[in-house]
Amino acid sequence: MLKPHAVVLHPGPINRGIEMDQDVADGPRSAVLRQVTHGVAVRMASLCWCLGIPA
Repeated sequence: MLKPHAVVLHPGPINRGIEMDQDVADGPRSAVLRQVTHGVAVRMASLCWCLGIPA
């Protein structure tokens, strides 16, 4: 039902088969792993900023 250019996102971790079907999570439209990877970096940077640790 998604449009051809649609991207599937999820902040992770995924409860496969409950929140999202495995074929969708691992499909060609999925950017879940990239989103999770970038999310970790953003949270680390935010924590450093809050603690006053220079980048």
